Amino acid sequence: MPATNRSDKSPVSADGDARGQGAVERAQGAVDDEQQAVDQAQGVVEDDQQAVDRMQEAVDEAATIAEETGGLGRPGRPMNKRSPFFVGMSAAAGVAVTYGLVELVIRARAVLVLIGLALFIAAGLEPAVSWLTRHRFPRWAAVTTILLIAVGVFAGFLAAAIPPLTTQATALANQLPHYLHTLQDHNSSLGRLNTRFHIQQRLSKLLSTKGTALVGGVLGAGALVLSAATSVLAVAVLVVYFLAAMPRIRLFVYRLAPQSRRARVILIGDEIFTKVGGFVLGNFLTSVIAGLGTYVWLLIFGVPYAILLALPSPVEGLHAEALFFEPFRLACPAEHRLARLNRPCLADLEGDGLILLEEGHCLREQALSLCGNAGTAVRQATSVEMLWHMIAAGEGYSLLPLLAVQDRAPMGGIVAMSDLAEPDAGRTIGMLWRATDPRETEFRELCAFLRAHLPPGLREATRPSAARR
Repeated sequence: MPATNRSDKSPVSADGDARGQGAVERAQGAVDDEQQAVDQAQGVVEDDQQAVDRMQEAVDEAATIAEETGGLGRPGRPMNKRSPFFVGMSAAAGVAVTYGLVELVIRARAVLVLIGLALFIAAGLEPAVSWLTRHRFPRWAAVTTILLIAVGVFAGFLAAAIPPLTTQATALANQLPHYLHTLQDHNSSLGRLNTRFHIQQRLSKLLSTKGTALVGGVLGAGALVLSAATSVLAVAVLVVYFLAAMPRIRLFVYRLAPQSRRARVILIGDEIFTKVGGFVLGNFLTSVIAGLGTYVWLLIFGVPYAILLALPSPVEGLHAEALFFEPFRLACPAEHRLARLNRPCLADLEGDGLILLEEGHCLREQALSLCGNAGTAVRQATSVEMLWHMIAAGEGYSLLPLLAVQDRAPMGGIVAMSDLAEPDAGRTIGMLWRATDPRETEFRELCAFLRAHLPPGLREATRPSAARR
């Protein structure tokens, strides 16, 4: 049998030795990792110990400083208020506070307005209350007296206003059937207006198509009246409170001023209260004197509703004399479709683009009465001059009286002027005076002179004069 060499290893034995060596190396690596973790833990413990030592040193130092100074120690170096960081933070804080205050005022503006109004009224009544207190009236008695006088004046106004308003509303309700019948009479003024502008059809269409909107408008008006009544009540309560506590309120306001300037603030504040009170009482007395004088004058001449007289049209006791008829002319841009018509009629004005003067101007109502089918997109101007320039800029068209445009240049041909086809498209200018005025003869002579010297383009009014005695 041949001898075998023991130094030669089988493949199985070599593989087992390699796995054993790998296990030994992994075990050694785990031991090294554990040792490293132990070293890290030891470092953390040492860092904590150092932190504890430093804290203990700070505590010992604080105790030493407290023993030396007997207090909180010496202050450190102050902050640099001019540093960019400090300036930026201060500016940002100021902007934030200002924005918050502005937003607060905007959101509370309704309440602030009521408070300001009540304070203004109380400041206006304060001189009267002070005058009573100087004449040995207690403060509460003086405030009560002034408030009773104010309530009496307001109640007198209501007593004078409500009966005529009620009478007129009742008369209007009773005359509605007559007005409806007159609308169907083509020979009456209302009937001709109905035929021309289809008033009855428009009202029926409005009630049928926009009834819900009208109901909503009525409810909105009711809510508005309720809100106004609540605001009036709130102002009245605040006025009573401000009047009763006015001396304490003034002292509180004066305390807000710095002590070095408080004396001057008191002098200025007293002067402001005196001026405000004088302004309010002066206006009140002026209104009372003017109202009483007008009332007595109207009573002497027998004018009805003397307290509430505010009508510009003829009423009982007044005489209206028609002077002349002034036609309206159409003003539009030179490139507008209406400028290509020789004599446009009112029916040609249908569509949007009408420019009118603002609410309350007589020319607005007169133009609207002629342009009944002019659409809904109506633009407004604050004056005839502005309206003229808006037309020149191509904003739209308008109807203007002859005397307002006869001397105007067409602005380089960019504004076109046209006469209307309807001969009655215009307005009647008249003169008004009291029927009992002793200068009636002179007034009639003046009317005759004006009729005899009418400018070109005007004609004598065909409507008869209206006189009611």
